Amino acid sequence: MNKIFISLLCWSIILFSCGFPQNVGAEEPITISARNNALTAAVNYLSAKKNCQIDKMEQFSLQILKHDEDERTCQKHQLQNAEVTDYIMASSDLALVSTKLDYPDKIVVQTSPVVKVSGKWKFVAGINNHQPVVTTEKVKPEIVNGINNYLNSIKTANQKGMDMYGKKLGGVEEEQDGMLAATKSASFEFNVAAVKMIAETVAITSIKTKINGKLNEQVYVVYLEDNKWKVISDRFLLTASIPKNENPVKVD
Repeated sequence: MNKIFISLLCWSIILFSCGFPQNVGAEEPITISARNNALTAAVNYLSAKKNCQIDKMEQFSLQILKHDEDERTCQKHQLQNAEVTDYIMASSDLALVSTKLDYPDKIVVQTSPVVKVSGKWKFVAGINNHQPVVTTEKVKPEIVNGINNYLNSIKTANQKGMDMYGKKLGGVEEEQDGMLAATKSASFEFNVAAVKMIAETVAITSIKTKINGKLNEQVYVVYLEDNKWKVISDRFLLTASIPKNENPVKVD
């Protein structure tokens, strides 16, 4: 809990002294209060997860996959430490947060949305790029149209369309931009595999691509800005893990 609290304190200092990276021009201004509240929700969720407080985990999160965890199963594989490694506001009701989760047998890194739902900020849990997103409800056709317009703009090298239906939040290296390779490829095919609503102005989409013959599938955030649904292209929702044993070798 102390490490998470210190992380929150450090982020709060950054907020007031330096500010976050530039927002993306959402229709509503991104206030310091919104930034703090979104970050606090993420930290509260991680703190509850670390302490196996199932009720609080549910209070501060939206679960994408079915959540069967109880206190006993949590304690068998308990989170030891958690860090917020990166955080950026996309709009007045959407943030993307990257975290590092330290378990007894593995280290997990992930990027997840934090969304405002009915006036409360929630950490979106259960997104896994190794498990496909499943469309479980009727999706507004304008959302799918926005995604397809963006992908078709890439395929036809239509920069105006890419700017209109895509959004780069910045702050990442070009090689981390999941769609950048497609703009430079000789062959690009795509399929919108699924779309799932998260909030009124936020959805996630699983996009299958074939770039120069190489198959890939990633989960992206789509959100409503200026009355258009746009794909955040430079931050796909990654979840990855590496094994860890009881005696890691530290390098000075």
